[in-house]
Amino acid sequence: MEKIKILLCDDMDYTSKYFTIILSKEEDFEVVGMTNNRESCMAMIESTHPDVVLLDIQMSSEDDGIVILEEIKEKHPEIKVIMLTIHEDDEMIFRALSGGASDFLLKSSEEKIIFDSIRSAYNGIASINPCIAQKLLSQCQKIKKKQKEAMHFINSVAQLTSAEYQILRLVYEGYSYSEIAKQRFVEDVTIRTQVNKILKKFGIKNMKELIKQLKDAQIFDLKE
Repeated sequence: MEKIKILLCDDMDYTSKYFTIILSKEEDFEVVGMTNNRESCMAMIESTHPDVVLLDIQMSSEDDGIVILEEIKEKHPEIKVIMLTIHEDDEMIFRALSGGASDFLLKSSEEKIIFDSIRSAYNGIASINPCIAQKLLSQCQKIKKKQKEAMHFINSVAQLTSAEYQILRLVYEGYSYSEIAKQRFVEDVTIRTQVNKILKKFGIKNMKELIKQLKDAQIFDLKE
């Protein structure tokens, strides 16, 4: 029987030892090594040629596992990588799966779930558990919402006159209406009138909210 060669990469030794114990129960699994940092992980990949790497998403730093994942997929795209974590984090899940991870497992998962995930990854079968799939869908929906917001802002910006654009830029950079009026050699009331026109074009009630949404959307860089 051809065995699935598995490399464990986790900075907590007891985690690697636990996985070694449960994986040894299965005749088609072979743990070829345990590592606890990026350098030793990459070195052991070169020496053991694993089929599947079980990789802790958080090691010496919060996203160290993501960095290792990207390096593995760049140098050895054929290797399947399953990310391990102690808690579910929507953003980290999305980054890991986007980076090429085959699956995402809680370290507390039942043995059968772990075994099935490894076999599915090895055989190139997509096998994301329902909870993770739901989180991935949620993240995609957030991206779609941000895209809609971005298009709304782009269309609204296109409707601004040159004067309105300059005023919005100055407000975005922190200038008060009085300071803007002095720069443009007009009365304060003129600036306030133009600000009201800007808000109507965006469909937003106050400038503070407009600036917040422009920053959140990350598509309105007004600095030259």
